[in-house]
Formats: sequence, structure tokens, C-alpha cells
Amino acid sequence: MGELIHRPKSSVHRHLQAQARRNRHPESGFWETEEGEAWLRLLVFAVLYTFGLQHHVGAGALSDFFQLIRLHTHVGVSPSALQTQLSRMEALLPLFQQQCEASVPTRTRQAVVAADETFFGEILILVLMDLSSGGSSPVAV
Repeated sequence: MGELIHRPKSSVHRHLQAQARRNRHPESGFWETEEGEAWLRLLVFAVLYTFGLQHHVGAGALSDFFQLIRLHTHVGVSPSALQTQLSRMEALLPLFQQQCEASVPTRTRQAVVAADETFFGEILILVLMDLSSGGSSPVAV
């Protein structure tokens, strides 16, 4: 087989053994497809962003989670690997914010607003109303 793809026989054998070790769970075959790899990438980055960056879950707990759902055979999920990825993502957030802000149209809208307050039990509620649209936004103080 190695002759067909111009690779040493030992290299082909080593890769086939690694693939057999990775594919020991029923869902593992999906991760070997292009669609599965894309979905896996989305899942990992979504978990890292939502729980690692937004909710400050530690790399050790995230690693445990990925191992529980059996992704450790296809993705490097050691705490140090996840911490490295979290650091990269955190460093890119300001650039992402700049790109998002640059893509927003710079139109300004004329607004005529009025403010009032009301009480809801013991809570003072301030209400700001855009008179031209009739929309209001209550703000608890």
C-alpha cells in the first residue's frame, strides 16, 4: 500500500494504527470527515469562548469536559493546550472588536427623548422614551 502513495510501509502502518486508536467510539468516524472536522472545530471554539472566556471556567475543567464527551482522541484538549488556545483567542478579541465596529454604518439618528420615573414597590424605575418612535426603555435604579 505504501508504494501506491509513495510513502514508506512503516509510515503507512503507523498512521493506520493511530487512526484505529482514534476511531474506537461509534461517533469517531464522523470526526474523520470534512463536515465532522468543521463541526468539531466549531464546537471546541464555541465552548472555549462561551465557558472559558465569558464565564471564566478553567482550562482543567474544560479539558475534563472534552474528555467526557470523548473528543480527546481527535483534538488536543490537555489543560495546557486549551490555555494556549484561550490566550490566543483573548489576544484576538480587540482585533475582532475593531473589525465589527468598522463594519457598522456610521449613520446617526435624530432622537427626541423624555424621561420620567415611577415606583414599582420599593424600586425606583426610570423610564426613557424616544418620542418620535414611541419606544421606551425602563432602567431600574
